[in-house]
Amino acid sequence: MTDELRYGFGKNWAEFIEKKLSDSIVRESVDHMRRFMKIDNLSGKTFLDIGCGSGIHSLAALRLGAEKVVAFDYDEHSVATSRKVREWAGVPIEKWAIQQGSVLDLDFM
Repeated sequence: MTDELRYGFGKNWAEFIEKKLSDSIVRESVDHMRRFMKIDNLSGKTFLDIGCGSGIHSLAALRLGAEKVVAFDYDEHSVATSRKVREWAGVPIEKWAIQQGSVLDLDFM
């Protein structure tokens, strides 16, 4: 798929984070993830966030006790936004790796 056929979700995520990022938004994501995954915590687990978008779900996984998060997205703006969220949350790079890549790229995977 060429870039011309892709919708730029990353720019929307960047705007959302710039205007709305708060502890309340993160708590909502944590609660949603807990209900959706039917878990109480992710203690000791590694969380893979494919198509990380804003990075909010990666942060939620960490708040649920994930030992490490590996996140990636094809969209460079999503990657930058996720890194901004990581910085905002004060999470070290060793605990939350963020990369640009595609699940459709076998060499990347």
